[in-house]
Amino acid sequence: MKKLSFLISVLLFSAASAFADVYTVCSGKAQVARDSGKYFSDQDITIKYDDEKKIYYLNTEVFISNIFVLLSENDLEKIRYALTKYKEWVKIAKEHNVEMNKEIPDSSIDTKVL
Repeated sequence: MKKLSFLISVLLFSAASAFADVYTVCSGKAQVARDSGKYFSDQDITIKYDDEKKIYYLNTEVFISNIFVLLSENDLEKIRYALTKYKEWVKIAKEHNVEMNKEIPDSSIDTKVL
């Protein structure tokens, strides 16, 4: 009976994961900072979305390693907010002909990199 219960559990788990999909959202080239931001280079990237885990995977290859950056919906909201705020501040700085270095509040994210 224990073997049958275990087998049914494994089959149910396998069936549930079979319906989960990972979609390619976009792929293309992006500017990637090199040498601590001293210069940039074009890099192939792919962004995928896992609909079961509700997480985005930003994938790129560095030398011979594949890099995956995991981003949640909340992370993306923070990135959008930071970019919007950055554009506002650049516009204001240009209007007043000033340069400034200011941290955007609530813009940091903690994420996993694989």
